[in-house]
Amino acid sequence: MLSTLLVTALLSQAPAKTRPYTIQDQVALRRILAFKVSPDGTRIVYQLRTTDLEEMVGQRTDQIELFQVEALQRVAELAEFRDTDAAAHPVRVGDLAADVAEELGEDHEYVDRLRLAGRLHDIGKVAVPDQILMKTGPLTATEFDVVKTHTSLGNEMLIGSPSPVVQLAAELAPTHHERWDGTGYPDGLRGDAIPLCARIVAVADVYDATRSVRCYKSPMGHADARRLIEHGAGTDFDPRVVAAFADLHQEFDRHWCEGEGALVAPAPTTGVAHRDAVHDRR
Repeated sequence: MLSTLLVTALLSQAPAKTRPYTIQDQVALRRILAFKVSPDGTRIVYQLRTTDLEEMVGQRTDQIELFQVEALQRVAELAEFRDTDAAAHPVRVGDLAADVAEELGEDHEYVDRLRLAGRLHDIGKVAVPDQILMKTGPLTATEFDVVKTHTSLGNEMLIGSPSPVVQLAAELAPTHHERWDGTGYPDGLRGDAIPLCARIVAVADVYDATRSVRCYKSPMGHADARRLIEHGAGTDFDPRVVAAFADLHQEFDRHWCEGEGALVAPAPTTGVAHRDAVHDRR
């Protein structure tokens, strides 16, 4: 009874709203307000339940972050819709990257963030012209320079967000084409100077790209994709990340086959399936 009277009094003194106060409003107030009768019995003393309030704010913040990430993911998918397996590639890359991060012993919060951030790694491709991304033959040096701009453009699209997921994606976008030996782009970063998120996504990205149909190449089977990645340890890829991939390779194959990767179209009659073609436009 006292709880009902207090909540009713607080609501009656609150500023007018554009809609009537509801039962949900009252429940929310009860969650964040603690109250008791003063020792002399003359007044009600109330204070915020800070733990419950922080939980409510945290839940709301998480919802907003998910909405923001989903909106950005839709933008990233626009680039993939121009290719054979549509929007499945960035989702698979995020999932595979999360599996590797977990195998490396990263905490659950990082794993969950990387799963979402990994889906945004190629968001900058929305600015790359179709005639380059969809070209069936080899790219010219000039065309390849245009493709490489998707890394910096992705960073520009993502940087400055308060969302931890988008912040991780902003770190990932410009660095996921760097190589362990320093021969990658755009900055020629080497070894541990490359963020861990990018070192992980590089492996997941190459695995999925090699197994997928592209207009300029045929798909590889799991065994060939595995050999390509393991051969790249110490040159293209962080050896520790490749070792984690090697421990998980059967899970990669199962995950890929059970997911949308199993639904890709038959291999084209033209195109190639070698590493350079994959690195051109993945």
